[in-house]
Amino acid sequence: MDKSQYQKNLKELYFKNRAKNKKSNYSAFKTSGDILSSLAKQKQMSNIRQRAYIDLILKKILLQSHYNWISYAYVRNEKLIIYAKNHIAQSELNYQKEFILNSFHTIEKFQALTTVSILRDTNLDKKKNISFKISHFKERSYGIFDNSVTNKRLSKIIESIRTFIKKNN
Repeated sequence: MDKSQYQKNLKELYFKNRAKNKKSNYSAFKTSGDILSSLAKQKQMSNIRQRAYIDLILKKILLQSHYNWISYAYVRNEKLIIYAKNHIAQSELNYQKEFILNSFHTIEKFQALTTVSILRDTNLDKKKNISFKISHFKERSYGIFDNSVTNKRLSKIIESIRTFIKKNN
């Protein structure tokens, strides 16, 4: 068998084996939306699904400005609890209680609701104290600095720089 025939046989074997191997199908990869939706379908995520459903309903029935004031909402013991971002939002949403309750009663899943509570989210009020430490330093642009150089020649140069800075300021 000559060299060219040998190379042809190698190529045939290589490509025959490749055809048998499974190629990766990149369209089979899950997107982030698929992953999140499969996670949301699990039993442990029922509270998250319910909150997302309530959020969707509130988004549909409220004005955008009123909806933006809501931190989060959930149902507990036949009561819809809505957390508002500030006291103004709380008072505005209190005016909307009857409308919100009537809107939720139209949905079969929430017909057992009896009341709506609007509370203020106090977690937003806690502001983190950010303190900047200002180190006390000597302003060198006015010629205020220590001359701790032991070399006399360098010390004279530094003193001449200091006098020059003081003259210009």
